[in-house]
Amino acid sequence: MVPGHLVHSIRVVLRASLPSLFVITLPATANTVHAARPDGQIIHATPVATNQQCGEYAKSAVADFNQANGLPKCVGPMKRDSAGRWHNDYKRHYDWCLTAQQTWLNSEKTQRTKLLVDCGGRTSLD
Repeated sequence: MVPGHLVHSIRVVLRASLPSLFVITLPATANTVHAARPDGQIIHATPVATNQQCGEYAKSAVADFNQANGLPKCVGPMKRDSAGRWHNDYKRHYDWCLTAQQTWLNSEKTQRTKLLVDCGGRTSLD
């Protein structure tokens, strides 16, 4: 272990039958997560979102769900879309955000917005 670093081991399931063990090293002051695969290859990942970002993400996701759920033209498309994207469980959205890459967060927000625009719940993708 490197002094000044926190080390966490997590089990990542790549496929249901192929679990892999990663060792994550988090420097006390750095913004990048470093992970070592079982074969020793070092992976550098973008930082996970801050708690404030995750709070905002979860609040927005729940608001989008409530808006879509209140519009008859949106309910069908919402139910046919990803179940993980459309629910009113703030904690579930928040907890997922804590482990998500920024590009995933952006993609989920974009997909929710697109559905709302398509069904008339929003007027633009902004």
